[in-house]
Amino acid sequence: MSTFFTTLNFKSLAFKSAIIYFLIFLTGLSLVGVLMLRYSSKSIIESAEGDIKHTTELVRVKIEEYLDRVESDIQYLSTNPELSSYLINPSIENETRLSKSYLALIESKQDYSQIRFISNDHRGSEVVRVDRKNNRCFT
Repeated sequence: MSTFFTTLNFKSLAFKSAIIYFLIFLTGLSLVGVLMLRYSSKSIIESAEGDIKHTTELVRVKIEEYLDRVESDIQYLSTNPELSSYLINPSIENETRLSKSYLALIESKQDYSQIRFISNDHRGSEVVRVDRKNNRCFT
């Protein structure tokens, strides 16, 4: 192995030129690598920002749709004919009809765990209460 290094002439023009060309090659390769890394990271960040904006918009739309459905259900509950009948004539029969109406609504809406009608008699007593527990609905 020592004969290999002794046969190389470190002072020759060919060896010095080869080293210079190799260093120029490495410098160019490094520059290309840095530029590609910078461009790639910028592209990845822009893509991630776009994904986040898209996901945020989807979540916003889903929340708005959910709140629209809840608003529609509240509107239905407030204009429910059984509620009107009960308010006009608070009999046991009208209370039972109102309970059945609330029960039908809660059975069709998996997101709700409870629907209540609370009187305004200054005590805040529950007139009708419908619950969902363990996927079972009851009054």
